[in-house]
Amino acid sequence: MRGDGLEKSVAMSCMMDYYGAFLTNKQRNVMELYFNADLSLAEIAQQENISRQGVYDMLKRAENQLVDMEAKLGMMKRYETCRKRLEKARAMLNKKENRYAIAEIDKALAALEES
Repeated sequence: MRGDGLEKSVAMSCMMDYYGAFLTNKQRNVMELYFNADLSLAEIAQQENISRQGVYDMLKRAENQLVDMEAKLGMMKRYETCRKRLEKARAMLNKKENRYAIAEIDKALAALEES
């Protein structure tokens, strides 16, 4: 799992922020220890008093749940789209391109309202 690198860790941490409440307390705790505290599977297994394989299985199940929720709900994608549009609008306002900035803000607001 560690071979996927920093990008995966950041993505999982973000998904935990959005969807972590839908995981069990144990899953959430193991995910936090692995992705945020950077503990190894063996360290987590010892701390949680479960096998290393049990930790691995729990991580994979929790990861799959988070990925499935993002695929269905798209909250992270929507947030990132809005953030980019608002940054673009800010840059336009700094250049006094108000008409275009307002259009970008409207697009960001529309994206937030999509369900």
